Amino acid sequence: MDVDRAGTDELARQAVSVAQALRDSADPIRRLRFSGAVSGRDYAEHGAALASALAVLNSRLTGRADLLDTLAPRLSSSAEVIAEVDGQGARRLRDSSGSVS
Repeated sequence: MDVDRAGTDELARQAVSVAQALRDSADPIRRLRFSGAVSGRDYAEHGAALASALAVLNSRLTGRADLLDTLAPRLSSSAEVIAEVDGQGARRLRDSSGSVS
């Protein structure tokens, strides 16, 4: 069976890392607070912080999309190998049960 376990494990670690990075990117957005007494300068600073956080989030989402592009062919390849091995096992089982009767 030719399943790329090391590659799949590495992609899983990358997926966890990307998910954590997305959570970290969302944190500054959650902390932004506006009140009626906020001055124009404060709005500008919050706007800049929001723009920066969104830029990081966009970068992380792009990274996640790249990861999924990489992961999909590996999963497909592994699934094909598993299906092939299962098919071979089923044929052997049918052949052996046919010769027993």
